[in-house]
Amino acid sequence: MVTKSESKEVPSNVKQRWNDASPDERREIIVDVAIDILDEQGIDRVTIRRVASQIGVGAMTLYTYIDGQQGLRTAIIDRGFELMDEHCHKNEANSSHTTNMKEWITGCTSYINFAIENPSLYSLMFSHKVDEHELEAIRSHFSIWRSDVEKQYREIGVPEKHIDRIVEHTTSNCWMAMHGLASLIISKRLLADEDKIKQHITDLITRLYAPPEELFEDLSDE
Repeated sequence: MVTKSESKEVPSNVKQRWNDASPDERREIIVDVAIDILDEQGIDRVTIRRVASQIGVGAMTLYTYIDGQQGLRTAIIDRGFELMDEHCHKNEANSSHTTNMKEWITGCTSYINFAIENPSLYSLMFSHKVDEHELEAIRSHFSIWRSDVEKQYREIGVPEKHIDRIVEHTTSNCWMAMHGLASLIISKRLLADEDKIKQHITDLITRLYAPPEELFEDLSDE
């Protein structure tokens, strides 16, 4: 049975994009349409059949470009991380990584703003059960974050013998804090305007990126 939402007229620009697209571009169109459905209707409504209907092609056509329902979901999550990376780095002029406290605050503020602007996508990326491939995407993103933290601590002279433990300590705590803050805000359990969000982040980052001697003391208690 085709529902009303599945059978609505396909926008002419989507049809034209699809007709003119290469195989790789068609895969991008599929993911774009899937994310639109996710934003408007939720993850349970993102199906191969519904995406195909929105594009104006048969469901079987999509299997040429996407490995079934699980492949579609994985492609959405992969795109989500690409979009989040772009969002978090767009304010970093001429820099591929953050190297000081101000830039960390800017990056983390962008992370929170991405969650606020894309709540359904963020929830899929971080709150739903994931398969091994999706988990690998999350680990890869965590590794990028960890690498930036390591560069920061090497630049301020953290001794080599402490670097791994301190980097792991700080990265994990920072990610948990940012995810917790994002989840509270998008669920409306914490009401905060832009200035309050930035203040929350500044307070968290200032505490998490404590001077090395404070981190040494914390780690010695583990």
